[in-house]
Formats: sequence, C-alpha cells, structure tokens
Amino acid sequence: MTPSARQRLVAPDGALRDTMLWTLLAEEYPASPSAATVTEALDVLGQKLL
Repeated sequence: MTPSARQRLVAPDGALRDTMLWTLLAEEYPASPSAATVTEALDVLGQKLL
C-alpha cells in the first residue's frame, strides 16, 4: 500500500496536485532493490555528499 495525499499540494499555478510519501527503514534497506541502486547525492554547488 502506498500512502498518498490527494490534492494536498498547491502548485505555483494554484492547481491542486497529488503527493506521495515513501519510506524505507534502515533494517529494510539491505533486502530492498534500493541497495543495488547506484546512489549519488550532491549539494547545491555540485559537490558529492555521498
């Protein structure tokens, strides 16, 4: 089940948009497809965070 918030976000044009929230607990991570995904995080200057 994916939690959602239907029409909770107001877009810049004033239209209501749906939003979704996804979570992954630390103990779930090793067995998830996310663990096999190459992840890269950058700051606003393009410097690597991870």
